Amino acid sequence: MLAGVGDRVAGTGSLALLLLHALGFLAVVVLTVPRLGLRARSLAVIGSALTLLFGMGSLWPLPPGAARGGVLLAHAFAGGGVLLVVAGWLFTHARTPAARHAVGLACLLACLSPAFASLAGERRTSGWQPPGYDAVACYRFLTATTAEQAGEAGFPTALRRTGVPEASCEQAGCHPGVGEEHATRGHAAGMRNPAYRATLADFERRKGSEAAGWCRGCHEPDAARQSVGCAACHTAEEVHAGFGSGALVLDGAASQRKAGGLRAFWSDLDTRLRPRSHATQMLRPALHRSAEFCGSCHRKHWNLPQNQFRWMEGPDEYRAWQASRFSGTSLFAAGEGAAARSCTGCHNPHGTTQKIAGRPAPLRLDLFLRPSPPVPRDTGSSPDWEKEDHRLGGILDVVVHNSGVGHDFPYGMPDLHEAWLEVEVRDREGRLRARSGAIRPDGALDPEAHVYRLVALDRRGKWVEHGNLDEMVAVREWRRIPAGESDLARYRLPEIPANGGRARVRLLRRRRPEFSRWAGETAGAPEVLAETSAELHSFDAETSAASERLRCYGMALAAVKAYPEAIRYLLRARDSEAQTGETELALGQVYLREGDLLAARDAFRRAAGTRVESTHAGVPTTLRARAWEAAVLRRMGQPDAAARELRVLAKRFPRDRQLRFELGLTLMALLKHQEAAREFEAMLDVDPLDVSAHYNLMLCQQRLNRLTAAQREEAMYRLLADSGAPSLKQGVASGPEATEERPLHVHELVMVP
Repeated sequence: MLAGVGDRVAGTGSLALLLLHALGFLAVVVLTVPRLGLRARSLAVIGSALTLLFGMGSLWPLPPGAARGGVLLAHAFAGGGVLLVVAGWLFTHARTPAARHAVGLACLLACLSPAFASLAGERRTSGWQPPGYDAVACYRFLTATTAEQAGEAGFPTALRRTGVPEASCEQAGCHPGVGEEHATRGHAAGMRNPAYRATLADFERRKGSEAAGWCRGCHEPDAARQSVGCAACHTAEEVHAGFGSGALVLDGAASQRKAGGLRAFWSDLDTRLRPRSHATQMLRPALHRSAEFCGSCHRKHWNLPQNQFRWMEGPDEYRAWQASRFSGTSLFAAGEGAAARSCTGCHNPHGTTQKIAGRPAPLRLDLFLRPSPPVPRDTGSSPDWEKEDHRLGGILDVVVHNSGVGHDFPYGMPDLHEAWLEVEVRDREGRLRARSGAIRPDGALDPEAHVYRLVALDRRGKWVEHGNLDEMVAVREWRRIPAGESDLARYRLPEIPANGGRARVRLLRRRRPEFSRWAGETAGAPEVLAETSAELHSFDAETSAASERLRCYGMALAAVKAYPEAIRYLLRARDSEAQTGETELALGQVYLREGDLLAARDAFRRAAGTRVESTHAGVPTTLRARAWEAAVLRRMGQPDAAARELRVLAKRFPRDRQLRFELGLTLMALLKHQEAAREFEAMLDVDPLDVSAHYNLMLCQQRLNRLTAAQREEAMYRLLADSGAPSLKQGVASGPEATEERPLHVHELVMVP
């Protein structure tokens, strides 16, 4: 009976189990047939024969599909018939009521055992939960310099292996299509990338092979193949910690397969017999499709074992996704409504980015024209424009909106790539008159360009140029756009003919040429990520813009602390939008940043009272507005009212870090330090690298007189805080802000003769 549902049960049966239980039915019949009547004897013999026939038939090497499922189902029914015949004979020959009850109970358990086994298998494969915060393990790993201190055999990586796979899936010939795709475009291709090989060789030369194990923990976890092969992900049994560095548990024995011999023969037969069981063993959706699983490697940072300096933050796609509207767990996320989506919802782990119908463009550009006061010009350095009426140029504001990326833009390693805005202004005849962001003949980028990149400095103050971020000690510039938020680039336009001109803006991205030369790569043409254009004959274009565009413009102005202008454009957006509450939420956030708590509270209350719901991954505007209002109430000195609202929301959204942060601070204001400590520990369950949670948990432990725990949290807090790790402050995400010399820099367009 178990084999009848065996294709749904992982790890509970095999080929041998199928044969043994079929032979078991035959043995029962042989023992009981002499005592049965002729009719019962015939039925038992026929049922046993069918059981064996269907059982052996299911071993035939057919492609997985419905036909095999039918054979297994017939096998189960034949065995069930034998069981009923034997049970009927035992029941009729039982001499006491107690014996009859025992026979009935045994039959019931025999019939229900496959269902119990199936449920147990389903629970095993679908019941995975993200790891909780282990203060001791986190402290040991973050402060360790040796494997003994870290408690990890693979230190400096956190990867744990319990076996080494002997052959890969694509080599076995089972999944050739996926294997070819993975080898050329997936994770394995990244391991063979010249950029990685050159960077690894340089790091190993400078720091030694033991330190280079930190790189290999994520890039080459499949030790047998020195790559990110199929087994690197599909043999993962657990994510044992949330701090990254490859914190996975790989069971290599799950995919071990000899190249030949009897073991390979039995393995092939068992896989063909129970294909769904094999798939369930090698793909556990709750684990393998979770963001925590991807985050085990896609959280990058450097620590003492890598840089002999201190903990330094790197690109962290997991944290950025978790705080975004795509996670479905963040009430404070920015951006318009969107469906919940994990990492594999956008990225195909075997290759390219997924194409999703109805998904918004990942990045969007909007242009806004504004008049400007007269600016003195050096006519001697200006080109000779046509002799006609001119007027003074205005201000061109370019809004870059991260509308569809589930994490920060730029993505990938920010020191190896650079993205920038290219702006071109042409007259009505199409002749190029001014530009910004051009590539020079030597491949260098215009120094006045609006650039998105990481400029890291080493101990000598020199720019870290070729992937050696272990030498980074400071960040001079790191411009990023979180998911759902916008960035503003401002340009001063030249004089434009009275009857107009045209501006074209493109967002471009390329591998940095100095790194390509160092790594021996061939530099390619820049990739166009987004493009837009607009006529320059009117400065009133913003008045007719859609409410969503105006809202993004207002929030981009707020990000550079231009609060009066931000409020003006958000009020325009509110007047032109359907009553979804999105603009009221944005207004409340700007008032909160400006410090006007009463105006912020009123805006959030208006958003909570809207009738037309906009949702973030199923989270309605009303709930988001209630969370923001509670955050304002805490700042207004009303912790009791804030705590009532935040407790209700925290039960519904237990993995919202900022919600837990607000509730923890509220409980501290109420002197409920033990409850507050639990809230900060809940933050660390989601992100054990959250510096704000460590700091406030330290304060709670001190006030509860738990001095050992407080000292441990203080050590981790100081380790993370010294590097400028992102933290939560006044309900607004903050971190390194070194982007340009001023909050809003006006770029000058270069005149073209």
